[in-house]
Amino acid sequence: MAVITTEVSRQEDADQLQIVSGVATIASSDSVLLDGIGGGWRDFYVYVRMFDGSGDQVVGGAGTFTVDYQGPLNDTGVAATFEDPSSASIDATAPVAVTFTAPAAAIQVVEANVTTAVTWQVVVVAFR
Repeated sequence: MAVITTEVSRQEDADQLQIVSGVATIASSDSVLLDGIGGGWRDFYVYVRMFDGSGDQVVGGAGTFTVDYQGPLNDTGVAATFEDPSSASIDATAPVAVTFTAPAAAIQVVEANVTTAVTWQVVVVAFR
């Protein structure tokens, strides 16, 4: 399992944060981990973009993406465990955002058995 942690874009102002991940290759159970999100963000929208071999955006033929988030460090500096939002799955054939309201220090998205697409990336939008 490969883990992609690169941010290719991060835009932040007083009320909104947008992070776009690097592009990951479709290979079952690969994941994208975006950490260092920072404090104060509570309302998250997590999207997945899928691309074909030409780089055109496509919808997957099958498969899913699962979203987990990690809360901030506790008072002793220990990282929280990853948790699932109440609706943690993105269907590759009809992708919609996973949303949750909680403080998050990191977000992880794991791909499983996605077809048609060759690569994918994660887009996170958060509000205070």
